[in-house]
Amino acid sequence: MAVTRLLVLPLLIAVLMLQSFSHATENGYSLCLQANYSSNSAFGKNLNALLVSLSSNSTSVSGYFYSVGGRSPDQAYTRALCRGDLDAVSCKACVDTAGQQIVKSCPKSKGGIIWYDTCLLHYSNHSIVSSPDNGHEIYSWNLNNATDPGPFNRTLGVMLADLLGAAAFGRSDRLFATGMARLNGGSTLYGLAQCVPDLTRSDCNKCLAGAVDSLRDCCGGRIGARLDGSSCRLRYETYKFFNGRPGPATGPTLPPAPESGFVVPPPGSVGPMPSSSPNDQPPPSNTSTPSSAPTVPEKQLYNFIVMPSFLIFLLCY
Repeated sequence: MAVTRLLVLPLLIAVLMLQSFSHATENGYSLCLQANYSSNSAFGKNLNALLVSLSSNSTSVSGYFYSVGGRSPDQAYTRALCRGDLDAVSCKACVDTAGQQIVKSCPKSKGGIIWYDTCLLHYSNHSIVSSPDNGHEIYSWNLNNATDPGPFNRTLGVMLADLLGAAAFGRSDRLFATGMARLNGGSTLYGLAQCVPDLTRSDCNKCLAGAVDSLRDCCGGRIGARLDGSSCRLRYETYKFFNGRPGPATGPTLPPAPESGFVVPPPGSVGPMPSSSPNDQPPPSNTSTPSSAPTVPEKQLYNFIVMPSFLIFLLCY
């Protein structure tokens, strides 16, 4: 095991150097991918043109934008998605900010993603649509644990199951859903799930299921957590963080649950959750609290980790 770790560490360092993470302004977080392009290159011109066009045309009612510019091998691809509860004006403002910031955060990089609370923007030198990507994600969690983790985890699991079903297989073509659940003691749990609309409903469900697995591994028992990926996002909190009315509430009268971790049961399932190992731990301790933390109520503290998901596997091996 020690030898394995010694062999893996140089690889991790090399990959992290290639995939640089920077804190953007106004609560944005960026991940720069792939090799660099040269100044005044055809790819750079195509990318800049697309980003300007994406920003100026970001009045779509759907809040989703995808554009391709140039000719191979210098084609640029851009995709932006606003949170499903956002109005057109706020969506345009977020996409505009993202388009301006991504070229500052990832100068001359042939690929990059920037996440804001209300939108994301992804660009690349290859096609980035129609397949779920669970490889590039932001994980974040509230530093506070649930005081009664058993019932909390069970209620959370049921609410997430409802959210996944509503987002992936609901009536909306936007692949977006919000929900709420009543916790013991009278407090409320809120959740949000969303996929990029170029995914099939089945792929959306797979992406969100992967997000649930990631949040369970990193954040079981936390009173709030979120995962923002390039293909889907999932978030839950004990305060309302989205606009509009949430979906139907889930009641608090639930069977006992384990004190760590949570699972999403199949729709309609009411059986108890399987136990989690007491040795399960969050991702490795190389997390940090960014200087521009997410906008949350006072006393809500968060830790963030941004890295490709396969690195978490290697670090925990």
